[in-house]
This record gives sequence, structure tokens and C-alpha cells, in this order.
Amino acid sequence: MSQDVVARIKAEYRSALEKLNNGFPEEARLGFTKLLMEQPNSPEIHYQLSRVAYEKGERTKQFEYLKKALELKPTEPGLVETLIDLFDDLGEYDQALKAHDHLALISPNKKKIATKKAAYLQRLGRFDEAQERFRKLIKNSPLSGNLYKTFYTGMKVPENEPTLKTLGKLLKSKKADKRELMQGHYAMAKALEDQKKFDQVFEHLNAANSLQAELAPIREEKQNVIHDVFYEKQLKGDLKPIDFESPVTPVFVTGMPRSGTTLTEQIIAAHSNATAGGELGIIFNRTTNLPIANNDPKPLHLCTEEELRLYAETFIKLMQRDTGAKSGVITDKSIRADVIYGYLATAMPQAKFIIVQRDARDIAISIYKNMFKLGSHRYANSLPEIAHAIKAFRKNVEHWKERMPERIYEVYYDQLVADPENQARALIDAAGLEWEDACLEFHKAKNRVKTLSVAQVRQPINKGSSQAWKRYEKDLQPFIEEWGDDPWV
Repeated sequence: MSQDVVARIKAEYRSALEKLNNGFPEEARLGFTKLLMEQPNSPEIHYQLSRVAYEKGERTKQFEYLKKALELKPTEPGLVETLIDLFDDLGEYDQALKAHDHLALISPNKKKIATKKAAYLQRLGRFDEAQERFRKLIKNSPLSGNLYKTFYTGMKVPENEPTLKTLGKLLKSKKADKRELMQGHYAMAKALEDQKKFDQVFEHLNAANSLQAELAPIREEKQNVIHDVFYEKQLKGDLKPIDFESPVTPVFVTGMPRSGTTLTEQIIAAHSNATAGGELGIIFNRTTNLPIANNDPKPLHLCTEEELRLYAETFIKLMQRDTGAKSGVITDKSIRADVIYGYLATAMPQAKFIIVQRDARDIAISIYKNMFKLGSHRYANSLPEIAHAIKAFRKNVEHWKERMPERIYEVYYDQLVADPENQARALIDAAGLEWEDACLEFHKAKNRVKTLSVAQVRQPINKGSSQAWKRYEKDLQPFIEEWGDDPWV
């Protein structure tokens, strides 16, 4: 093959890849398909075509291209990781576990892969297997704070838990880096709370949050950008739904982090005609892909019915892609969905909006004691900033309640755990479903859970986390003072 041909192929590959990465999968497909005719044994081209199929919601084609890429390059860890995600999305959990085992054989980072499998078993509710694996991992890597944090997430930590001794050594170590120390302090706080040593918890929470704030500082100028921009973009929209029929019913379960959205979603998803999407994370991408003006979404009142229909069709197709559901209700509990309720309500007449409310003090303590992905919720490391974030959320909710009251249903967490059957019945009705007793037995489901509430959703509804803030009232004073006189719920 001449140098000119090689240069042309590389240029065409880069061009197709750029189109795919910029949100033009159909144009990318044409480019990669042409290249495949010349390079039929290229694992890279097969992999990129699997990505195209994924973006188009074509799961069968995605699997076929990915399988071929693996046949051509069976020792490529990235391909196996993609296959694991595919099996997981399709609910093929045993196949995903087998792929984990194959990845362990070919990956140079054995510890990372072993940790991922232990965490995956945890999310599947196979806690005993996960615990055995985590203890072995900690024995070999006692200075890894991530191991303790992930391990303790899926269990109640007793005082005689043997790994507590090595965790204590980690927290005193001068060799551990800040990230490992941060995660170690979160883990110790979790253990102390499980052991009801509430007076010692905040020592470690303050240390963990201080380290995280150092690693990912709050950027105050960006805290309200999303709210402000999208508020203005939707203000003139009349919210009259377009004419659009959907094969599924999207149900947006919205709330502050740690407010009870996972519990709410799992109750709905236990219904035979519903599927949990979790935090799908596709609504903002698709909203910002409306015709762009100055890098902002197009104002709602200027969007044509054709544009909104394309948005809705794309979103529904991706919902089905990521859940495997062909019909019925699909829940999406993506954070901050409330910010774009106007776009969602106008584009999807069948969509339902469920907002979960909880005592602000319980939300605050739960946010402060849980570690999110570094940099994703920067306000979470400051109790006063948490107060500001909750207030902003509630202000936005009130805006939409005034504009489309008939489409919003509010769930109150404390009422749900105090009177689960009656509240769950009302919730199921709000989701457009007929009551099934299975909705109160969501904890028996075998599906995997991608959430910080991985252990809680495997248990029946209980009142244990309701008004938990009272244990920490003294430590919570910076939040309480910043909150002021507004109602707690």
C-alpha cells in the first residue's frame, strides 16, 4: 500500500471520527463503511461502527461490530470493557461477569479490574461475594482509600470488621496521597455511623470534604449558570405539547441528590410494565443539540415542531437503547432534569414529572457524608453551599409548578417511609400505571443498581434515614444558619 493511500485512509478515518464525536453518527457511518470495504480486518473501524450503532440505538449491530472487533483484537482491554457495558445495559449480568473474568486475564492493571468486578457484584446485590473479594484486595493494597469506601458502601460495618485496623493506619499514613486519604475518611465516617458512634463521624466528614474541596474547588461563578441560562431560554415558551406519539412513557423522577429519587424510581420499576433507567444522562446533551445559537440551546419559543419532534424521537430511541425496553414506562432520574422541564414537556406530551422532596436537613447531611464523582457536585463539600443548592432547586421547582401544575406530582420522602403503601399507590397512579403489590417488594429485584444507595434499595422501606439530621444537629449548624427561616420541606 502506497504512502498516499495510507495518508488518505488516515485522513478519512479522522474525518469520520470527528463527525461521530461531534454528534453526526449517520455521516460517520458512511465514512467508516467506505473505509471498511478497503480495510475489512481493521478492529478500529469495526469498533467505531459499533459506536455509531450505539448512537443510533441499534443494539444488535453494535454487538455484531464489537464482537468482530474483539475477534480481530482479542487482547484489547478497551473492547472488553465496552462489551461489559453492553451486557450490563441489556441485563445480561452473567455475560457481563464472564467478560469481567476475560478482562482480568488480558488487562495489565489487575487490581483495577478486580476492584471493578467486586463493585459490580455489589451492585448486583451479591454482597457476600463482593465482601470476600474486597477483603483480599485490601490485604494486598491497604493504602487504597477507594477500596474501603467502595467496600463499606455495600455493608453495615461492625466494630470487629478486620479491615478497620488497616484503614486506621491509612488515615495516619504520610505516604498516602490526598485522594486516597479523602476516600479513607469517607469510609471511616460510614463505619462509625454504622456503629452508632455519631459523635465521631463529623471529624472524618470534615476531613474528607476539606480534602475534596482542595482537589475540586467550588467555582462560584458557575453554580447558577445552568439555571439562569435555561430559565431564560424557556421563559417565553407556551409549553403547549406538540403532536408526538411515543412507544414508551418517559417518567422523569427529579430531586436533589440523596433526596429519595432512587427509592422512588425502584418502587415504580418494580411494576411489570416499567423499567428503571437510572441517571441516563442524555437529556442535557440532546437539549443542547437543538439548533445552536451562541453555544446555547435554541430558545423554546423559537423551536419548530419539527425540531422538537426530532429531539423527542432521538431521546426516546436512546432511552430504549439504554434500557432495552420496547414499551411501557421508562424512568429517568437524571440530576437537574427540572432545569429543562419546558423542553421536555413541550416535546413529549406523554412524559410525566415526579419531584421528590425531603427535609432539607436530611438532604444536607446525606450529601455531606457521601462522595460523588470528583468535581461533579462541588457545592457538596460546604454545608452553606449545600443550602444554596437546595434553595436553587426548590425555586426552580416552584417555577414549573406554577407553569404546568397539572403535569407535576410531588413525593414527600418522610410521608413515603411513614405510610409506604398509600404513598406508593399514589405514586404508581401518577406514573400512569395500575397498582401491583410487587411495587412494595422492589428490594427483591435482581437488577443491578448504579447509585450510592446500592445497599439501601436491597432493603424494604424503613424509617431509618428519616430525620437522621437530629443525630448531627450541632455539627450541622453551618447549614442551619445559612438556611434561615425557609420551611425545611
